[in-house]
Amino acid sequence: MNTIKMIGNMSILCNTSEFSIDVSGLTIRELFRKINNKFNLNDSTFLNENFLIAINNTEISVLNGKDSIISSGDIISIISVSHGG
Repeated sequence: MNTIKMIGNMSILCNTSEFSIDVSGLTIRELFRKINNKFNLNDSTFLNENFLIAINNTEISVLNGKDSIISSGDIISIISVSHGG
C-alpha cells in the first residue's frame, strides 16, 4: 500500500490532502493515470510541469523522473507549484 499526499491546488482539485492506494510496481506516469481515473480528472491534468513530485521526500528528477518505479510502502507527494509575477 502507498500513501499519496496532495499539497496545494491538487488537494483542492481532488478534495483530499491524502489517500492510500496500492501502486507498487507502477511508474509515476502510471500513477498519474490512476489519479485521473480515481478523481475523474481531465487527462491533461498532469501534462504541464507545474508539479513537484517526491517519493519518500526525494524529488523524482534525481531518481528516474516520471519513469521512477514506486515500491510498496512509498509515500508519494504531489506538490502544486503556483507562482505569479
